[in-house]
Amino acid sequence: MAPSLLDLPPEILLLIPNHLADIEDFKNIASTCSKLRVLYASTTSPQVILRLCANASRIFFRPSPDFLVAACAKELGAWAKKSDGHAAAFRTSCRDGMSGLLELCLTEASCGLTIARVRELYELRMSTINPVTDLIDKCIGIQWYATPNFWHGGASDAYTLHSDPSETFFHLCIYGELFGEAMDQCVTTGTVPKYAQPANRMAFVKYCIAGLRDGADENGLGRPRHEWTDSMLSLEWLLKSHKFNRVWSEVSKQLSSTLELGRVFWDGDDFEAEMRYDYGSAPTNTMRSSEGLSRRMAVWRACFVYSGFAGLTQLARSGLGEFGKPVGDLNVSFAGRMTELWRSLSTSDTNEHLKHVTFTDGWSTYRTANWPDLKSDLGSVHGFRDV
Repeated sequence: MAPSLLDLPPEILLLIPNHLADIEDFKNIASTCSKLRVLYASTTSPQVILRLCANASRIFFRPSPDFLVAACAKELGAWAKKSDGHAAAFRTSCRDGMSGLLELCLTEASCGLTIARVRELYELRMSTINPVTDLIDKCIGIQWYATPNFWHGGASDAYTLHSDPSETFFHLCIYGELFGEAMDQCVTTGTVPKYAQPANRMAFVKYCIAGLRDGADENGLGRPRHEWTDSMLSLEWLLKSHKFNRVWSEVSKQLSSTLELGRVFWDGDDFEAEMRYDYGSAPTNTMRSSEGLSRRMAVWRACFVYSGFAGLTQLARSGLGEFGKPVGDLNVSFAGRMTELWRSLSTSDTNEHLKHVTFTDGWSTYRTANWPDLKSDLGSVHGFRDV
């Protein structure tokens, strides 16, 4: 009998994926027989799988490159946290937008995906990405514009936006995946890892979310061009949307009740009170108890909203806050995280380590939260001042 491909030793067979074009080729060769399916599913390098996925990102992982950046963002954040050099590389890569971050994942950061994670991402598309994107569309997209009498009182936040709800979803998700753990660290220890400090977050917001580019002459000199892009305005408008925030408010109430966290929220108009609270104002040495509670609420909510796939999945599982549906299928680890964060917030002096800072990047002056807070970061980029 003539020798076949399967007669080769496993270490040789495992070299084949390195020479395939994309993840579709990998899927096809792995489906030819049970031996290759088991071998490739269990032992193929995650870095190889990510490269193959990246080669087909415009077909299977849309929007590209946002989807794959979201899939790797938590691992990228953990890598960037390891050293000052990694933090500097992260900031430099941000200047090339989401494509720069994906390239960093593929090269220096050596991020990867397993076949199990690829399947999980497909399931997330159905269970989380699509329903939450639909909610975003109702807040800033085509469904929002379809509100009767839109420009004459039908929508309280009527505005001209050319939004892409799917892109907005991934921008929100990536921010949480990258900086969620850094936010937890700030709440519990009072310190923020260097990669997640304001200057680096500002680079991410400016270049990866807003898509801004620095103007420069042939010598590399020149002032940054600040043009408020549709993607940045869409995300900023979403975070201000009463419809979007009422959903989070309802789910947060359900979550706090289920976890028996106590009186996390005020009775009555707690949502309106939080929306009115300017937690981006200059910090003071003293703070009235109601203001302190409102800041804690705002930070606790930020830990929920900006927690990447985990928070967005919990939102979807909770019925998107509609019709008072109870929290269903509560994720145990996520619930434990939110409980511990609230305990830290409720027993700490928020003036000490949850504050706002002013800094300059050499061209402009910004003011934002020292902890990762997307709403504050977007507002800072939008409202920068020339030095």
